[in-house]
Amino acid sequence: LRQTVTIENMGEGWVPAAFEAVAISGRDEFVYNPETATVRLSGEGNLSRGMTYTVSSVTGSYTVKQLSATTSKRPPDARYLSLPKNFPDDLRSTAASIVEGKGSTYARAIALQNWFRENFVYDLSVSYGSGLKGMQEFLSARRGFCEQFASTFAAFARAIGIPSRVAVGFTPGVIEGDEYVVRARNAHAWPEVWFDRIGWVSFEPTPGRGAPGSEGYTGVRPAQDETVEPDSTDTVPGTAETVPSSNPATTEAGSNTLPGSPDTSTPAGASGATGTGGPDTSAPSDSVPGGTSRGSGGHALLAWVLVILALGALGGAGYAWVRVLPGALRKRRLRAVGDAPADVVLHLWADAVELLGLVGVTRRPEETPLEHAARARTVVGTFGIQHDEVDHLAQLATRALYARETMGDDETAASEVIVGGVGTALLALAPRSVRLKLRLDPRWASRLV
Repeated sequence: LRQTVTIENMGEGWVPAAFEAVAISGRDEFVYNPETATVRLSGEGNLSRGMTYTVSSVTGSYTVKQLSATTSKRPPDARYLSLPKNFPDDLRSTAASIVEGKGSTYARAIALQNWFRENFVYDLSVSYGSGLKGMQEFLSARRGFCEQFASTFAAFARAIGIPSRVAVGFTPGVIEGDEYVVRARNAHAWPEVWFDRIGWVSFEPTPGRGAPGSEGYTGVRPAQDETVEPDSTDTVPGTAETVPSSNPATTEAGSNTLPGSPDTSTPAGASGATGTGGPDTSAPSDSVPGGTSRGSGGHALLAWVLVILALGALGGAGYAWVRVLPGALRKRRLRAVGDAPADVVLHLWADAVELLGLVGVTRRPEETPLEHAARARTVVGTFGIQHDEVDHLAQLATRALYARETMGDDETAASEVIVGGVGTALLALAPRSVRLKLRLDPRWASRLV
């Protein structure tokens, strides 16, 4: 999803971008938190009127079957399961009763969502306290606005062992001419649930609201507040401090560079092998150049012929080891993958992951391709790796996982080029131990395109 955003009237430093932002252009002072996929201006800067930039995001498209088959045992951090020590037992019991008989994370999340939607009323006029007291007042009155629905859903989810968080941002706004216009009344909060190998997935417990693109698994049609007339003084409330979008992440910001922004790190200098060791090709002491012996006649000539043949055999074996065997291994692995473009792209992404692991970015089991690429940008600041290209490969891998039918020969060709670029960069600028491994170990050399 490619968006060009123009700021008209919005304070704070959080940068509007649809979840999950993977690249941004137009400015170079953005800061990105890969765990929460939030974007903000660096330092203490605030968004200003007339600021324009373009964001590329990858949006999720999930099915009931896919989510039902996925667990939630490996969240990115234990805090997404934490609750206050004084969280009441009766609220834990209420949450457990809502999901009784539901086995999968998805089934329990949908049960929670629908319980709120079917038994509560959306009401902007309520005024509750904060914390547990406000939550209990909301549950007693059974009416409230999005903040109460989202936070209570998340608390109930954690109470039954489902990793969850609250996202704050905006619904898409309304179309005026050829633009979406997003105003303060479109500010919204909703819960997100963690699914292993997928990431954060939004649900909608607030009656009268529905996120675009989620109807297939939530059963909720897209809906938002469009009742208020446009107001020239319409501004963003200070509480909505997050990536404003139709589906942003949480409000936490980090100190990592956003994928797509310039890499300001300095490439490390190469330190290639400079040794002069090797086979001793000097003439034996009892011979002269040309192979004629001073004392043993034809025996010396035969010895030299054998030496030359041996060196030729070693050279041929070395050539086969370094040049032929890697290609054979690569072809064998590709045959095992098959011809489906999506499978080839995922295979190439796996090669890129292995190559990044050589320079310290080993894959974490819970990471999505986009999360892994974002972390690689923050860890591998040298070696000449083009992180924008790695981000693009992660996008292709994500599409291969969840939209196989969109993959074709163009995507496989682009993936090969990107993996080749990673390998070329490492061969040129990685530490010598890495370069030697890539050149001399056929198992690693076979991952170079």
